[in-house]
Amino acid sequence: MGSPAIYKDLLFVPTGNGVDADHPGAVKVRALEAPSLVCLNKRTGKVVWKDNSPGKEGYGGNHASPLIVDIAGKVQVIHPQADGWVRSFEALTGKLVWKFDSNRKEAKWDWLDNQGTARHVVVATPVYAEKYVYFGAGREAEFSLLPGRLFCVDPTKVGDISSELEDGKGKGKPNPNSGLVWDYTKVGDNPTEVMFQTTSSVAVYSGLVIALDRAGSVHCLDAKTGKRYWTHDTRSAQLGDPLVADGKVYVANEGGIVTILELSKVPKVVAKHECDSIMLAPPVFANGTLYVLAHNRLFAIGGKK
Repeated sequence: MGSPAIYKDLLFVPTGNGVDADHPGAVKVRALEAPSLVCLNKRTGKVVWKDNSPGKEGYGGNHASPLIVDIAGKVQVIHPQADGWVRSFEALTGKLVWKFDSNRKEAKWDWLDNQGTARHVVVATPVYAEKYVYFGAGREAEFSLLPGRLFCVDPTKVGDISSELEDGKGKGKPNPNSGLVWDYTKVGDNPTEVMFQTTSSVAVYSGLVIALDRAGSVHCLDAKTGKRYWTHDTRSAQLGDPLVADGKVYVANEGGIVTILELSKVPKVVAKHECDSIMLAPPVFANGTLYVLAHNRLFAIGGKK
């Protein structure tokens, strides 16, 4: 479950409502009426508004923290939810601003999916940068080594801004009100040419999007067009977010390797550090030192002696 977010006197709390799964095929949502997102007065604890849009379709679980952002004078609370939709609400009232289905209409829930064609959710918190909202598709870490999608969405649109609308059972048709700016799936069939599912937020800086996937790739894309500039294979799955600092990209993976790359349109590895310990959290850079939390220790790299 994601962390709460605060805007003025309002506290936005994602809930842990999801599914009970004794075994595949016996999956059901725990509480159909329970909310996925609750807005409270942070001083009194009184409920201001709540939303339970996923309802009986909330199979994927709520994982992400809400994103709060002021867009054209309207404060939006953007929350990926358990049915695979990303929804934006007016912060003060809970009124729906827009919603985006991160799945294609033919996709169905399938806990035994091994092709990457079943429905998924957005696990990590979306990122707002350079007028757009960016997020990637995924599942829980143990289910996310399958092909995915990375999205760039225009948050000034209203209503259903999905790329597709329903057109009969299991079929989709283009949505004339779509807010999709671009999506990235693959440019070829080699593993490094595919955007696999992700549990990470992206980093956006200087016109570039840095996205990690669970297969171990670091993807560098154009923030406005989604054009891929390069992909680097770290050779181990990644759970945390990328860090951009001082013109460089810092990535830690589950193989215990910290990779430092140039933040540019041309791929260049600056350094690699092997730390011999599983790394799940994103690196942090402060006062000239890179801090990386590993499974059983904390590393400080490059600081002054």
